[in-house]
Amino acid sequence: MGVGVRPTQLVPLPFRLQSATGRKNPYLRVGQILQLDDESQYLMTFSSECSLFADKDQQKLIFHYDYKREPDEPYPSAHVQIHGVSDHLQYLCGTEDVGKQLEHFHFPVGGRRYRPSFEDVVEFLIIEELASPNDGWKDVVTEHREVWERRQLAAAVRRDPETARRALDEAD
Repeated sequence: MGVGVRPTQLVPLPFRLQSATGRKNPYLRVGQILQLDDESQYLMTFSSECSLFADKDQQKLIFHYDYKREPDEPYPSAHVQIHGVSDHLQYLCGTEDVGKQLEHFHFPVGGRRYRPSFEDVVEFLIIEELASPNDGWKDVVTEHREVWERRQLAAAVRRDPETARRALDEAD
């Protein structure tokens, strides 16, 4: 799923956001691959990405959240990468000009079950004034975040019902 995705075009296209500052408009690219769970009962996310660009041509990447249920690299299944420069990180790594830059780090963000939601990214973009909101945006984000959290909780309970039972027994 994503803007412009077709059988011949699997990489989603970015869409323009309205700038909150009246300057340049950022572009957001969001994509998701779904599949049935092991019991063939529920749809689950197999992989997803959410990337913010400073340009339509996707040459000026700012950050991207990635999730892969079964990563083919040793990185966390859910992570964020930030494209930029960190003098302190370069100092720590002993690199002045080359070597491991900020964008090469895969910062973990909650793992398979508790990774950030799309609503978290939308809220971030608005609060940090990178995108201009529509009226009523906060209520919509809150409502959809609650749906996401309920689905994640239900999936966690299905995978670990004994822990759920103990927690409910302790709550009584």
